[in-house]
Amino acid sequence: MTATNAALSWTQPFEPTGYDLVQSPGLLTGCVANPTASTTNCTASGLTPNTSYTWSLQAAVHNWRSAASVSATTPKQSTTTTLRNTTPQSGPTGTSFTATAKVIGDDSFGSPAGTVTFSHHVAADCTGPASFTTAAQTLSEGSATGSLQPTAGTYHWRATYTPTDTFNTASTSTCSEAITVSSAGTPPSVTVGTSPVGVAVSPGGAHVYVANYSLGTVSVIATATNTVSTIVVGGNPYEVALSPDGTRLYVSRPYVDAVVVVDTATNLVVKNITVGTYPWGLAVTPDGAHVYVANYRSKSVSVINTATNAVSASIPVGVYPDAVAVTPNGAHVYVTNAGSDTVSVLDTTSNTVSATIPFTAGAAPASVTVSPNGARVYVVNSGPSTVSVIDTVTNKVSVIIPLTLGANSAAVAVSPNGAHLYVANANANTVSVIDTATNKVSATIPVGLKPVGVAVSPDGTHVYVTNENSYTVSVLALPVLSAGAVPAATVGIPYSFTIPAVNVASFVVTSGVLPVGLTLNASTGTITGTPTTPGPVTFTVTGAGLYGQAVLAYTIITVHN
Repeated sequence: MTATNAALSWTQPFEPTGYDLVQSPGLLTGCVANPTASTTNCTASGLTPNTSYTWSLQAAVHNWRSAASVSATTPKQSTTTTLRNTTPQSGPTGTSFTATAKVIGDDSFGSPAGTVTFSHHVAADCTGPASFTTAAQTLSEGSATGSLQPTAGTYHWRATYTPTDTFNTASTSTCSEAITVSSAGTPPSVTVGTSPVGVAVSPGGAHVYVANYSLGTVSVIATATNTVSTIVVGGNPYEVALSPDGTRLYVSRPYVDAVVVVDTATNLVVKNITVGTYPWGLAVTPDGAHVYVANYRSKSVSVINTATNAVSASIPVGVYPDAVAVTPNGAHVYVTNAGSDTVSVLDTTSNTVSATIPFTAGAAPASVTVSPNGARVYVVNSGPSTVSVIDTVTNKVSVIIPLTLGANSAAVAVSPNGAHLYVANANANTVSVIDTATNKVSATIPVGLKPVGVAVSPDGTHVYVTNENSYTVSVLALPVLSAGAVPAATVGIPYSFTIPAVNVASFVVTSGVLPVGLTLNASTGTITGTPTTPGPVTFTVTGAGLYGQAVLAYTIITVHN
């Protein structure tokens, strides 16, 4: 940054023989040594923008000196804001659309400080008012990312930079290419029995089991055809759980204080086991040796030995125990106590309570699930409609995720890779999709009436939601990207690799870049071209589907020919 043409006015001395510069603060260059006019121009360099400086000029001749001074203010530096990585280019209503902005100045004073707001515009040139605008995002090393969930329509991104320092100018990006937000609509559903509540998916994903509370049956959905068969289990079945090998189905029956055992090969009841009063939630340990049953009205958890089909222990817990979940290593069971606003942690070796986690009054913790790596426990609180995240090392709530107030969130399930939570909101007739990396809702999907149960298929490609008042199960097809075997590339040789994907409509590189010479087909997910540079290159691809997004990193290694 330079300040030029700083005019120094002075009285020309008789027979000027030169002058001296008094350094105040210095940095002047280019002054004429022996000026003949009454003004001279000097140049200042290396100054801080938008700051005032004063220099003194002294002329010496025949022992006579006259002085003059000048003040000059350096101009502000201009900035440029550009949009990068707008993703996805299309998706259904409820999808989280994101964009990254980069702000740079025109010299070396470092990254500009300030904030960026992101807006969506209907007009292709972004004229007119914005349809949606994010909150101001603080720049970090000159970059900021914004996220929006617009309604159905076609929009264009624009980013606006506002400086918080004194020497940068504001700037606005150009309009992005169009993004299309479609109306996802209600997903397809399968009609089952009356008042479906609990739901579970078989280990291989071939069948979905649904407890029909008012009909005394369990519906079995063949996922390949969505055809339904029926198992008669007796009145008011509530929750269902499967053994790890899928050979046994356990069904709670609150009004008879029993758990029914079904042989899934024959779909026949093989045992009725008496447990505590009003059994609700139940879960099977990873080794299949025990079933833990929450007894809602007896403030206890029954432990069933699956080898004998008999209760081997009863553990006192809090008031109105509702749901149970077992950690992946089988060491602990987490029990939600809706009446005492607590979660009990059970040690499965001793079958005792090892910790009690307090929640806020009125939380009414209901459903619970554990992340696949066992590091987090997610608890749905039906009172305020929130999700509490428990750190399993400390057994303390680390984060509370807000949902829709009054939604009466009733059930939660986690994806097999741990990237997403799915929460059934009974009063809102929706399912909230939560990104576990950010602990924020990334999509809201309409389903049937009063969704109260949710389960995810083992391969993560489908979510099944029981709609108690619609007598249906909604089937959500989820986008999934797989790593696959990424082939190596060779310099100068045509290359092709199709990203393995299920339920993905569009693909985009959202982090990093492809190897030089390669391009990604946004519709097919095929990477083609002729690479020119050897070496490994890592990039991230986001695949958008009808009901969400999938993100995965890939590495292509290019070798010399």
